[in-house]
Amino acid sequence: MKITKYEHACLVVEEQGKLLVIDPGSYSTSLPENLTNVSAIVITHVHADHFDPTHIKNLLEQNNTAQVYCTNEVAKQLTAPNIQPVTGGDLGNAGPFHLKFFGGQHAIIHASYPTAQNVGVLVNDKLYYPGDSFTEPSASVQLLALPVSAPWLKLAEVMDYLTAVKPKRAFPTHNALLSDIGENMVENMLGGITKTYGGSLQPIPVGETIEV
Repeated sequence: MKITKYEHACLVVEEQGKLLVIDPGSYSTSLPENLTNVSAIVITHVHADHFDPTHIKNLLEQNNTAQVYCTNEVAKQLTAPNIQPVTGGDLGNAGPFHLKFFGGQHAIIHASYPTAQNVGVLVNDKLYYPGDSFTEPSASVQLLALPVSAPWLKLAEVMDYLTAVKPKRAFPTHNALLSDIGENMVENMLGGITKTYGGSLQPIPVGETIEV
């Protein structure tokens, strides 16, 4: 299974020639407009950095049988067929992708902000992405897409979450807000944490791919 990272929080997963697109948001400007063979799209929550209607429109115009898994809040903004609202405990199957969903709420940003719905997703029992949350999956994780910068988190919480999940490998995501200096600092600190339990941190530059 191959994972390609785009800006901020967008991932494209490939298995057996089919694609799964996760969180095609407004910051993910280099996501190709002509992706085909898309079996499914997962949208973890309604915020624009994860859910860009233009990306969704482009994807569904070329993949009109793709299944869209999303929260109820996202589903209310979509009129396309094959929309499946999900929350923690739900399962999904699309082409070669078996999906397990976890959680239900976005991490708290501030008392003055409404708390959105949010789901984490485990793909083929290998890749886990929690969306904007620190929801732990009830399964071992081979590869964790780890949020590292946001108004709703601090780095100490990211470090604690990494220690709790203990993935074999992790890579930073949700990182568009970081400068080069900040990104280096975050990667050094999180890399040190993974070494304490025998894992590793493997950053993925935008547009590049790793396998799991």
